[in-house]
Amino acid sequence: MWEANIALTIELYSPTGNCNYRLASFPVVCQNPVLVYVDEMIIACYGGQSCWEYDVKENSWSEIAEAPFTPNIQPGVVYREKVYVMDEYNPQVLDSSSKTWSSWPSPPKKSGLYPWMVGWKDCIILLGGIMNLKGVQIFNITEQTWTVMDSSQVPMEIYWSSSLTLSNGNIFIAGSQAPDYQHSAAFYNPADNAWIELEKTAISKWGTRLVQLGSRIFSIDGFPNDFVEEFDLENVTWIPVDFKLLDLQDGHHSVLALPARLFSHLPGGCQGIV
Repeated sequence: MWEANIALTIELYSPTGNCNYRLASFPVVCQNPVLVYVDEMIIACYGGQSCWEYDVKENSWSEIAEAPFTPNIQPGVVYREKVYVMDEYNPQVLDSSSKTWSSWPSPPKKSGLYPWMVGWKDCIILLGGIMNLKGVQIFNITEQTWTVMDSSQVPMEIYWSSSLTLSNGNIFIAGSQAPDYQHSAAFYNPADNAWIELEKTAISKWGTRLVQLGSRIFSIDGFPNDFVEEFDLENVTWIPVDFKLLDLQDGHHSVLALPARLFSHLPGGCQGIV
């Protein structure tokens, strides 16, 4: 698993402790870089302003595309080798093959800073943001249309949160900067627009980042600690992980699941998690 934070540090992390390394620092200071793995490339976009590719063998970065817009602290997702970066006034799409940008429609409701985006089927789901704390908006990529969902049943304010699409089609959401929801977590079923509120977490999930490695789900926490926990989906419980990150996070970090084979050249090699 790849992890990047505001202090430029990049590290390779394994919850088993067998593949933990500091890698080449990110070239520019940024918050919540958009990290994607697409077409065998590791790409990091600095708030959408510029995108860089990481060379695994050389442990180095090279700039691949300067964006025609300047959002910051905005999310992004991959769909069919394209990187969709949110900017409510001028959303942009990076074509990973041509390294060129194009636009996609703005959401009907402004989200402001710290929303979250997640891919679901052939759609992108935009959750929350400081200007739309319980808002849910779904963009159909095929039809190029947005739908504003009824959010009256949303059980938490989604702001500096994290989410993950599960194999059963549900969206798993955890954490918030909002004081009353820092320990919140929920399942969301977009097909039925239905929510299930989970029990409060023991540890604040403000600024956490969820990632799935194999069939297992982990949270890499942000403020104000360096806790790593595994989420037991069957029992809906959180389990502490003994192996910590090499560098303390501040909540402005991003994480990315990567194939272990990419780092087989490192001392001892890397083994994946099933």
